[in-house]
Amino acid sequence: TFKGDGNTFFLFAMGIFGLSIMGAMVSNATMRLPSASKKAQGVQCLANCMYWTMFLLADGSKAVSGSMPKAFSGDALPQIYGNLGIFAVLAVVNYLGWTSAGSPTPDISNIVPSGALKTPLIANFVNLGFFGIGCKFFTEPFIDMYIPGVVAGINKGSPDAMEAIYLIMSNAGMCMLMNIVS
Repeated sequence: TFKGDGNTFFLFAMGIFGLSIMGAMVSNATMRLPSASKKAQGVQCLANCMYWTMFLLADGSKAVSGSMPKAFSGDALPQIYGNLGIFAVLAVVNYLGWTSAGSPTPDISNIVPSGALKTPLIANFVNLGFFGIGCKFFTEPFIDMYIPGVVAGINKGSPDAMEAIYLIMSNAGMCMLMNIVS
């Protein structure tokens, strides 16, 4: 069982978030291959545009409203605004990629994967869905379910760190859910 402090758990949360972003990057990397159709590349750009717009809206609304965790406010706020700028640029670049591919729409008539990778893809989607929903919508109880009592301990010693960890884990959940969509 994890018995670390707020700093250790913060690094753990960042690792989970990084792995979630890496999942999206794997999908993107497959779209650069010559075997990827222009339509598939365009649809991936549309999914990426949605992905980065979700981050822009989620984190942007917190930054503008002043509800960003204390650990990410004050001196750290310029970096948050820098991230928002990067998110906006990525959303626009992907939107332009989607339009330059002819603005293809996803074919959702056969949304369940098929072929040789059907079983591992479905298993991955179920796993990502479970953790994504838990992290995004039930962040505090979901974390506490896996590491009982640690959240309360970190909250006592460093409530600002725990508030930041909740935001990171919630965003990791959003990544996981968007990885299913894309």
